[in-house]
Amino acid sequence: MIYEVSSNETSINYKKQTVVEDVLQNVRMILGTYKTTVPLSRDFAMDISLIDKRVPDVRNEIAAIMLDVLKKYEPRAKLKSVEIKNVSDSYEDYEIILYLEVMAK
Repeated sequence: MIYEVSSNETSINYKKQTVVEDVLQNVRMILGTYKTTVPLSRDFAMDISLIDKRVPDVRNEIAAIMLDVLKKYEPRAKLKSVEIKNVSDSYEDYEIILYLEVMAK
């Protein structure tokens, strides 16, 4: 089954019932966190250098970064595709949507 995770989602589920819920929340945390902001894991999450760049310029970079980060920090999530939507008329304001398959045991 393919699941969707958006960079605009900010809810936190403190009572996860399944492995899938746990994996999706972990992916949301990765997507909403920037490198160097986690004290003991400076390499964790998204590259902050992508901020304020135009969507066409970063589309492939985001997909490549997410493949590497998910492989390292949440290997139960398999990235199937990445979609980037403009949130406003500005090319710098966008939402990242990841489509994932969860490999739950």
